[in-house]
Amino acid sequence: MKYKHQNKILEQIQDKNRCALFLEMRLGKTYLAYEWMQGRPLPCLIVAPKMTHGGWLKLINNDKNKDKIKIINKENNQLKQELLKAKTIILDESHTIKNPKTKIYKTLMKNTNHEADNRLILSGTPKDNSELELIPQLLWCFGSLLGQDNYWDFRYKYCRPKDIMGYEWELNPAARTAVYNFLDKNSIFLSQKDVDNFNNQSPIYETIVETLSSEDSRTPLIQTLRRDWELDAAHQAKQKMTILIWEQQLASGFKENECFNEKRLKTLHSYIDQTNCPTVIFYRFTSQGIAIQQEFKHSRVCRLINGKTPQADRLRYIQKFQSGRCSLLIIQTTLGRFGLDLSAAEQAIFFSNSFSMIDRIQCEKRLTNLERKTRPKILDIYAKDTVEEDLYNLLKQKKFSLNLLYHKFKKRI
Repeated sequence: MKYKHQNKILEQIQDKNRCALFLEMRLGKTYLAYEWMQGRPLPCLIVAPKMTHGGWLKLINNDKNKDKIKIINKENNQLKQELLKAKTIILDESHTIKNPKTKIYKTLMKNTNHEADNRLILSGTPKDNSELELIPQLLWCFGSLLGQDNYWDFRYKYCRPKDIMGYEWELNPAARTAVYNFLDKNSIFLSQKDVDNFNNQSPIYETIVETLSSEDSRTPLIQTLRRDWELDAAHQAKQKMTILIWEQQLASGFKENECFNEKRLKTLHSYIDQTNCPTVIFYRFTSQGIAIQQEFKHSRVCRLINGKTPQADRLRYIQKFQSGRCSLLIIQTTLGRFGLDLSAAEQAIFFSNSFSMIDRIQCEKRLTNLERKTRPKILDIYAKDTVEEDLYNLLKQKKFSLNLLYHKFKKRI
C-alpha cells in the first residue's frame, strides 16, 4: 500500500462481499478495487468507461489470473454474456446507472449472475441532482434496499413528490434516515480535502464576467430568441432545454456552429498570454473547440480533443501535454471526465459548461493527484444576465450539495 488513507480503506472493505466506494477523483479507487478483488471468486468482470481501461490494464496485466479478469465498457455487445458468467463484478463510475430508465441499469439488473455475490461500485460523484440517484446504484450492488429490490417499488413506498406534477421525488424523512444508516455501514465516502496529500491542492477559483452592451452583436440575438419563444408558452415548456442551449451558444459568440462574435476568444487569448503556463481549456460545443484551436494554432503548441479524435490520439496528446511538449490542451467536457491525468496543468479554463455537475467536477479533479505540490487555478468565463450566469450558479449549488454528502460520512476514515 502506498498511502495511509488507502490502507485504512482496505482494512474496512476487504472482508465485505458488497460495498460502495464513493471516493473523489485521484484518491486511488481503481487500485483499491483491484486489491479488494484479490482472492475473490473468478471470473471477475469490470464494467468501466473506455477511457478508464488504461489504468485498469496496468494492474490487470501483471495479475497471475489475468485470463480470468475481463474489463468491458457498457456499450460492448458482449456485456450481457459476461454478466451471466461473472462471479465477482466491479462497476466503475457507478453514477452511470443513477437513472433507472437507462439501458445500462436495466441490463445490469436483468443479466447479473445471481451467484455474483461479490460486487463493488465506484464513483467520485455518486449524485448530480438528487439523493434518489443513489438508489439504483445501491439496488444493483446490494440486491435490495430497505426490503425492496425494484426501484419503482422503492420509490412508491419510501418517497414523496416534491412538486404537484410529480416530476421530482425525494425520500421521506424516515426513509432518508434509514438509507443514510445503510450507507454508513456499507460504504466509504472520502473527499480530497480530507486526505493529507491534498491539503494544499484546493483550487483557486476566478471568473471573467462579460457584460453584454447594447452594441454587442450577441445582445440582439439573445433578445430575439427570448422574445420569439415567449410567444408560445406551451411550446416553450416542451423545448426549454433546446432554448437554453441556443442561448448558451449565443452568449459565447456562436450561432449555427460558427463563431459570429470573437470577443470571448480574444479575452481567452489575452488571459492565456498573461498567465503563460500549461493550461487545459474545457468547452461544451464542438464548434467552440475548433474555434479555440484556430485562435491559438499560430502562437502555441496546442492539441484539440473532441468526439472525433481517435482514442490513440487522445492518449498521445495527453502524454505530450503531461511531458511539457504541449502547453495548451483543448478538451470537450464530456471527454474530460474519466481516467485522465492532467496534473501538469497549472490552470483550467471553462470556456463553457455543460449542465452536468458530474461533468464539471470530474473535469476539475483531473488537475489533481497525490503528488502535486501546488494549487491549480480554475477560471470560468461567462456572460452576465444570461443562461451562462444561471448555469454557473447552479453548478455551484450542486457542488455544495454533494460536498454536504461527503461531509456527513467523512468520519468513516
